[in-house]
Formats: sequence, C-alpha cells, structure tokens
Amino acid sequence: MGQNDDVLGDVGCFTSKCEKEVWTRDQGDSCEHTALCVGDLMIASKDPEAIVNVLMEKHQFKLKGTCPAKFHLGCDFF
Repeated sequence: MGQNDDVLGDVGCFTSKCEKEVWTRDQGDSCEHTALCVGDLMIASKDPEAIVNVLMEKHQFKLKGTCPAKFHLGCDFF
C-alpha cells in the first residue's frame, strides 16, 4: 500500500476498479470523487473542504490552490 492508499483510505475513499488514481467516497445521497495525477488532486464533492481539512490537519499535506477549479491539467472549468 502506498501513501495515497493510506491517506485516502483513511477518509473513507476506495479506488476505482477501472482507474487506480480515481478514488470515490459514498456520502449516502451523493458520491465524492478525488482524482490524482502526479502531485495534483481534483476533488468533486458537495463539501470539498471536509477532505481538504483532513489532508492538511491530520496528514500534514501542504496544499495550495484549494479553491473551485478554473483550470486544471490543461482543462478549463466553468
């Protein structure tokens, strides 16, 4: 198990069977998705701050750009 497995598994995520760098967490009425690409994360969630807070406070990640996505990995978001 790598560090991503430990950290994302700790917040209740499980990896996709099709793409090992896409993680999902069931929130009952919705699902959250986190995609990893090298050192970048993209979180799709109703409450992304909950995941960001765990990553920063519990796991001591130094995250920057923790705001709604406008541009990520060559794609514009609007």
